[in-house]
Amino acid sequence: MYPISSPRNRYSSFFRVCDTLVNNSRNMDCILFALPALYRLLYSTGIRIGEAISIRNEDINFEHHHIIIRKTKNQQQRLVSLNPSTPRLRKDHGRKMPN
Repeated sequence: MYPISSPRNRYSSFFRVCDTLVNNSRNMDCILFALPALYRLLYSTGIRIGEAISIRNEDINFEHHHIIIRKTKNQQQRLVSLNPSTPRLRKDHGRKMPN
C-alpha cells in the first residue's frame, strides 16, 4: 500500500524535480531551462498550454500582477492574475524570451 500524500506534496515534489532539470542544464537555449517556469505558470494560473506559449514579454505586467492572454480558444483577450510569488519566477527563470 502506498502512503497517502496530499496534492500539495505531490506538486511540491514535481516542482523540485523540475528545478533539478534547470540545475543540470548549462545551456540557456535548452528547453529544460524554461520548463520549471512554464509548469508553475500553468499550475498557478490555469491557462492553457497554447495560451502560455503565445505570451510575449510585453503581455506580462509584474507591477500589477497580471498577464494579457491574447490568443485564446474563443479569440477574446482576457487578463489573468499572477500569483504574488510569480516575481520570484522572473528572478529565477526570467531571461528575456525571443518575441
